[in-house]
Amino acid sequence: MKWWLAAAGFAAALWWSCTRPITMPSDLPDHTDKLVHAASWAVLTLLLAQGGVRRGWPRLVVIGGAALLALGYGGLVEWAQSHVPGRDASLADLVADAIGAVAGAAAALYGSRRHADRP
Repeated sequence: MKWWLAAAGFAAALWWSCTRPITMPSDLPDHTDKLVHAASWAVLTLLLAQGGVRRGWPRLVVIGGAALLALGYGGLVEWAQSHVPGRDASLADLVADAIGAVAGAAAALYGSRRHADRP
């Protein structure tokens, strides 16, 4: 339960930060936001996956479902951004979200296997 609460809180923080109008130009290098997207969606996928894995649900189903759920949430965030002044929906951002979700799923799979191997 605590993993899903953490995932919900993280998702809410993502929503809040991604749906705010941008009022100042960024001094960050180009495409830095793609790294932030990938890292954020990897964390979201990990949190979602841990919620199911810790309950003893089938590991592959839970991890795959977590990645799909995170990616769906990424699509929802992109859609919402298309309605926010100064923001735009971007296929590149959604691809970065997908890469992050896959990376998070891979990390969850690796971590759950390591945990399962312990006596």
